[in-house]
Amino acid sequence: MTKNQFIKSVFSILIISCGFVGCDYSPKPYPTGWHRKVDWKAEKYYTDTKVIQLCNAIESNKVDLMESIIKNGVSVDTIGNDGMTPLFWAFANDRFEAFNRLLELGADPEVPFQSDFGTRGVITTGSNVFHTTAKSEFPKFFMAILKNGGDPNATYTWTRGMTVQINLFDSIKEGPFTAWTERCEALIKAGPSKELLANGARDFIASGSRFDVALMLLKAGADYKTPSKFDKRFMMFNKHMPFMELVAAQEFASTRGEAYGSINCRNEYLELVAWLEAQGEDFKSVQRPLPIPIDRSKDAAKRQKAKEQREKMKKEADAVTRQWERDRHKWK
Repeated sequence: MTKNQFIKSVFSILIISCGFVGCDYSPKPYPTGWHRKVDWKAEKYYTDTKVIQLCNAIESNKVDLMESIIKNGVSVDTIGNDGMTPLFWAFANDRFEAFNRLLELGADPEVPFQSDFGTRGVITTGSNVFHTTAKSEFPKFFMAILKNGGDPNATYTWTRGMTVQINLFDSIKEGPFTAWTERCEALIKAGPSKELLANGARDFIASGSRFDVALMLLKAGADYKTPSKFDKRFMMFNKHMPFMELVAAQEFASTRGEAYGSINCRNEYLELVAWLEAQGEDFKSVQRPLPIPIDRSKDAAKRQKAKEQREKMKKEADAVTRQWERDRHKWK
C-alpha cells in the first residue's frame, strides 16, 4: 500500500465513524466586532441556556433559528449582566438582519447599559443601543431603529463630574461628521420636539460650526426664540446666550473655510444669517467686528532668512567634516 492510499483509507474510516457516532457539522459562531475585540461570551452575560442559544443564533446570523427560539418563550428584551440585551448582541456583532428582525419583534433600543462591557469607555455607561447606533460608523442600524418607531426625543442621563441629559443630536455629533447631515435628516422626519430641534441647532452652531445643519433644523421648526436652559457642558461655547448673539459670536469661526465636513463655512454662515433676517431678526444689532487680519509677511521674510542661515551653516559644517576626513587619511 502506498502512502497516499494509506492516508485516503484513514480519512474514509474517520468519515464512516462520524456517521455512526453522530458528529456535529453545524457551524460554530464566529465572533466579529466587539465580540472578537474584547472576547465577549454569551455565558458571561446570561445563565439561561435558551438565551445563550439565542445569542449564538444571532452571532451565527441564523435569523430563522433566532425567531424559533423567541417563539418558544425567550423574550427579545431579556436583560443580562451589565444591561446586555439580544438587540445589543446583534449590533455589536454587526448582524444587521438579526438586529432589524429583533426590532420588528418589539425589541426595546433604550435599555440602559450598566457598564462599558470592557471596551474602555468606547461604549458609554448609562447609554443604550439607540444612542450608540446614532454615533456609530454604520448608519443602517440607527436608521432601522427610527424606521421601527424609535422615539426621536429619547435621552439618557450621563454622569461624570456633572449630570446632564444626552439627546440624539448630541449622540449624532459624537459620531463621524460626514454622517451628520444624513442622520439629522432622518431624525427630523421622525418628528422630534421643537425644543429638541432648537437645542440641536445651538449645538451645531456653538461647538460644531456646521451652520448648514443648524439651518436645516431651524427650517424644520426649531423654537430658537425660547431661551436655552443653562448647560454646563457648553459654558465655553456660550450655548446659554440668546440665539442671535450666539450666531453673531460664531461669525469669526465661519471665516476659516472648511470645518467638520462642511465645504464652505462662510457661505453656509451667510445663508443662515439671511434666513434669520428673513424671519424678522436684526442681525446687525448684535454683530461683532471681525478681528483685523495680522500682517504675516514680515514674519514670513524673517523665517525665510533664518532658514537660509541654517542651510548656510549646515553647508559650512559639512565642508569642515569632509576636510577633516581627508586630513585624517593623510595622517595615517
